[in-house]
Amino acid sequence: MKRAARNRIDKEKQEALKNVETCYFYVDGACDNPWVGNGTNKGGWGVIVKYQGNESIVTGSEELTTNQRMEIAGITQCLPYLLSKGIKKIQIITDSMYVIYGIRGRKKWRKRKNVPNWDLWEPIFDAIEEYKDAEITAKWVKGHSGHVENERCNDLAESVVKESSKIGFK
Repeated sequence: MKRAARNRIDKEKQEALKNVETCYFYVDGACDNPWVGNGTNKGGWGVIVKYQGNESIVTGSEELTTNQRMEIAGITQCLPYLLSKGIKKIQIITDSMYVIYGIRGRKKWRKRKNVPNWDLWEPIFDAIEEYKDAEITAKWVKGHSGHVENERCNDLAESVVKESSKIGFK
């Protein structure tokens, strides 16, 4: 597609979404030993979704994982669902530059071979492709700096890791 046509489509999309309420999607991941990236950690993720005056909390865990996988996992589990419900404007807020690079650079990442954690990225990219009329943006916040929702997501993710020890993870 030529640049002028792409810019026109982008402007039309922005105009159509100008008065649409934004859904704020906060996400964070945690592992019991985040400095060891060999996939032997217990991990968890926490998501807070704020939309139309409502707040939803979703958490999850994996047994043998890495911190990077947990940063993505909450998005993999929740973004396709939100898009399928007709939400047209979603801002993902995270303290993970890995997530920011993935969301913003998804077109380039799709073309690459051997993208780490592709099993988690692919459903995200597929959902964004399927719902082209939606606007998905990503915003970075500094972790552990007092950002209320980021701190809450971190607490959720860490509590899932701690609880996972009590429900049979070894």
